[in-house]
Amino acid sequence: MRVIISLINKWYNIGEVKLGDLTVIIPSYNGSELLDICLTSLYKQEIVPNEIIVINNGSEDETESFLKKKYPEVRIISFSENQGFAEAVNMGIKNAKFEKIFILNNDTKLDKECLKYLLRDLEKDYRLDAVAPLIFLSNNKVDSSGSFINELGQAFHDRGRVKKNQNKEIFLITAAAVLIRKNIFKKVGMFEEKFFAYGEDVDWSFRAQLAGCSFICDQRAVVYHEHKATSSRNPQFLEYLQFRNAYLFILRCFPLKTLLKRGRLFGIFLTNINTFFYLLFKGFILEAIKAELWLILNLPWILRERLKIQKNRKVNLEYIDNNLKPKEIRLLKLLK
Repeated sequence: MRVIISLINKWYNIGEVKLGDLTVIIPSYNGSELLDICLTSLYKQEIVPNEIIVINNGSEDETESFLKKKYPEVRIISFSENQGFAEAVNMGIKNAKFEKIFILNNDTKLDKECLKYLLRDLEKDYRLDAVAPLIFLSNNKVDSSGSFINELGQAFHDRGRVKKNQNKEIFLITAAAVLIRKNIFKKVGMFEEKFFAYGEDVDWSFRAQLAGCSFICDQRAVVYHEHKATSSRNPQFLEYLQFRNAYLFILRCFPLKTLLKRGRLFGIFLTNINTFFYLLFKGFILEAIKAELWLILNLPWILRERLKIQKNRKVNLEYIDNNLKPKEIRLLKLLK
C-alpha cells in the first residue's frame, strides 16, 4: 500500500504523507468523473486513508475500468444493478478492514486537512461515536454543519453561523461525509436498506441518539459537496423517495409519547397532506400516491421495526424533546 501511495504522490506532485488506519467508503452510480475529483482530494490529504472502497452501484458508465486503470489500489465492490445508497454503504462497512469508517459521497472534494482533524477528534475523545465535517456547496455557501430535526419530524441541515475554529455538538449526521467508529453499528444497527436513498442517515442518526450516542461537527474539517449530482438525473424517483422516507423515518423512530405531545401527530398528518398536494401541483402525483401506498402496505413491517428501535432506547424522552426544534423554523427537505 505504501508503494502505491508513493506512486500516487508522485503522479500528483505532492510530498510525503502519513497513512491513517481508516476505511473510506464511497458509493458511486455512473459517477466516474465525480470520483476522479473525490479520489484526488483524498490522496492529497495530510493523512491518507489506508483503505478506500468504492461501491460500484450498478454503474453503466466506465467507472470500473476507470478505477482499475487510474486507481488500482482502490477496492471495488460491484453490484449488477443500483441497490441504493444504504445497501452500498452497508456492504462497505461489512468489508472494511479498519475500525474508523469515513462515509463519503462521490460528488465531494476534501480540504487537505479534513481527515487529520476528524481523526484527531475521535482519538482524543473515546466517548465520541461520529464526527462530521463542515460541508460547503460548490458555490462556497454552507451546506451543513450538522443536521437537526423539528417537532414535526422534518430534518434539515444547519446552515447557520459558522465558527470555523470550534467543535459543536450535533443531533444528526449527514452521510454525505462523516467519520464513524465501526463498532457503533453493533449497538445501533446498519443503515436501513428499505430507504434506498435519502433519509437513511436521518433514521440512523436518530436511532443512534435513542441509543445514547454522541456526535460533533468539527468546523475546521471542510468538505465541498456538489449537491445531488447523481440523484437529480431522475427527479421523479427523487421526489418519491424524499416524500416516502420522511414519513417512514417518523413512523419507525419517534417514541409514542413524543408523537402525542403538543398535538404533533395531528401536525404531522397535516404536513403529509400539504406535501401530497404540493407534489400534485408540481406534477409528481403518481410519485406521491406510490409513496403513500408503500407506507400503508408496509405498515406491519414498520410497526415491528418500531418495537425493536424503541426497545433499544437508552435516553429519556426529555432529551429527545429538548432536541426537537420549534416548528416555526422553515425546514428543508431531507438532504444528503
